[in-house]
Amino acid sequence: MKFFVLKNSININLIGAYPQVIETYNADYIKKQKWAYKEEGCISLPSLPELVLDPEAGFTTFLNTAGKTPAGSRVFEKSFIEFLKGFKTQEFQSWNILTHQNKRTIEGYSLFRLCYQNKEYILDYKNSVFYFPSRYHHFTDKTNRTYVEINNNEDYEKLQKEKKIFYPEKLRIDLSKVTDDLFIMGHHTNIPEYIVSEKLKDAIKKHEKFTGFRFVEIKDRFNKEMVDFKY
Repeated sequence: MKFFVLKNSININLIGAYPQVIETYNADYIKKQKWAYKEEGCISLPSLPELVLDPEAGFTTFLNTAGKTPAGSRVFEKSFIEFLKGFKTQEFQSWNILTHQNKRTIEGYSLFRLCYQNKEYILDYKNSVFYFPSRYHHFTDKTNRTYVEINNNEDYEKLQKEKKIFYPEKLRIDLSKVTDDLFIMGHHTNIPEYIVSEKLKDAIKKHEKFTGFRFVEIKDRFNKEMVDFKY
């Protein structure tokens, strides 16, 4: 089964403006709440954002928020979240939020967050390579790298808890055992990407009312020299 990165549409005729969201009210909640894609489990929010759309932005099912919401979150129409309940997804949370445009208030959107990352059985640690940066320019100069052995998820999380800075040189991602139709994979790439199955992608594309989506096959999203995928 193929997998795809869930991206926002860049078709300006559809979305009206890029990005669609230009401002956020109650933005201080991001500072008060330590909420990042690395934080797992269900959480509570002290306040909810209110999004301001560009005057020319279209109302698509999937809004491009341009980083105005916490990393790892997405903004969908409520009807799309109900649609997702018919598929196998990781546990998620959603909060109804307000959006504003041209002095109008729209109540049809929700902030969406997957609670956990799909990590334990998709990263082949034994065929992946990690290192500590020993000097600057370690991205281009391998002599400035000190390699570290990471054999399992416990080793990985131990280094994170110790606040050690380390990077992947080569990742082996095994998707052959994945059964979820929607999951997040930021743990491995330091990019909180939402990944969808081919089944879910096709269902979204067939739905006449769902707009604002773009799909990139996962093997084409990442540097092929750095990330090797197994289906």
